[in-house]
Parts: sequence; C-alpha cells; structure tokens
Amino acid sequence: MAGLRSLEEDHRFWNKSMFDYEYLLSKSLNTGSDWIMIVEDDVLAKQGWYAQATDALSDIQIRMRGHEWLYLRLFYTEKLLGWNSEEWLRYFGCSILAFMVTATILVTSRNYSRWLRKHLSNISMMVICCFCLPATILLYFVAGRVSMQPPPPGLHRMEQFGCCSQGLIFPRLIVPRAMDTIKHATNQHYYVDMTLERWANSEGLPRFALVPPLLQHVGSKSSKGSKFDEGANSIWNFAFENYE
Repeated sequence: MAGLRSLEEDHRFWNKSMFDYEYLLSKSLNTGSDWIMIVEDDVLAKQGWYAQATDALSDIQIRMRGHEWLYLRLFYTEKLLGWNSEEWLRYFGCSILAFMVTATILVTSRNYSRWLRKHLSNISMMVICCFCLPATILLYFVAGRVSMQPPPPGLHRMEQFGCCSQGLIFPRLIVPRAMDTIKHATNQHYYVDMTLERWANSEGLPRFALVPPLLQHVGSKSSKGSKFDEGANSIWNFAFENYE
C-alpha cells in the first residue's frame, strides 16, 4: 500500500494503472466468469448496452471458432480515426486517380459533344483540373474522415487506432496471458491500452469493436493532471451522440 501511495503522490499514473488493471483482472478471474469486463469510471452507457454486448460476443465466438482473440471494445475515440499518416500513399494515389478520371471525362466529353467543343476551352479544363479539383479534394480532407468515410454500424475488427481503455470485455482464456503482459510492464512508461496493443500486435491477436460504441467518455478533468484536461474536455466519439 505504501508503494501504491507513492505512485499516486508522484503522479506516476501509468504505473499505478498497470497495477490496478492487473489486480482487477486477477480478482475477476477468480469468480470463474467466462467473460471479464473492465470499465473505467468516466463513462456513460447506452441504454440496452448489455444485450448488444452479449450478442456481439456470441458473434465473435462464431467468427473465431476456437481461435484466440483479445477483447471486444465498447468504446473508442474517433480522434485517432482521421487521415492517418501511415496511409498517405493511398490518399495520394486516390487523388491522382481523381485527377486522371476528371481529365479523361472532360477530354472525352468535349470530343463527342459539339456544344462542349464550343464552350469548354483548354483554359477552362485547366482551371477545373488544377484549381477546382484540388480545392474539392482539400475540402474533402478538411471535412474529416469520420464525416466523409465513417465506419458502418456493426461489429468490426479494430487492430489499428483503437483507443482507449474505458471499456473492454476479455474472454476468460486470454486473461492470464494479458495479466502477465501487464505485470511485466508495470515499471514501464506506457499506458495499459498501449501495452495490450503492442502485445496483441506481436501475437497477432484480433481485436473487435462495436460501431457506434456502447460507451461514451464523459467529464472535463483528467486524473492524469491538469495538462490533460483539454483533451478530456471534449466529445471523444460523435457517433455515440446519435443514439436517442
């Protein structure tokens, strides 16, 4: 207890949260439950979340058919589901493709239309392709990925950009290995979800999430200190707000 108090007084919240998480998992494992759900205290749940969660777990069991998987995520922040730099090449390729398709349509249409040959000059096509089209692409990206390409509702694999640890459901069989992973990382400068994600990536363990999420992060102050309050005092998931 003295050690835990020291962690709290020194604001070493990442080490304290590791201990808390491993402790909760171990106590929950002793109950004999098939599923273990860890929920943080700064969340709001959708009405009827339990039935949807259990249905999703049944669906995952059918999909995986005995294979290992790590968790079902009941919350994720859309802040990390933007135009990620890891996929810049795909964005660039799609932009070039849009330019080529637009130019091809303009040239082909003008060749087959007498009216367009009269009114669509080379300068007009240059303005469309070199100014209007880039401006449209820029507005598309400025609008944001969540607005332009939101994930469809339902159960999805979420191995990338899934954050944070507000609500996770673990199958019983994976919990002992997850506990060992967290215990070995107790003294490291990592958050629990980051530790689990790194381990899952190395093991190739699938992770699932429900869209829209069943939990929402609430509150305007962070337990990690005032410098984190600006991030905490925001809507983390807009899709949740569409629930009645």
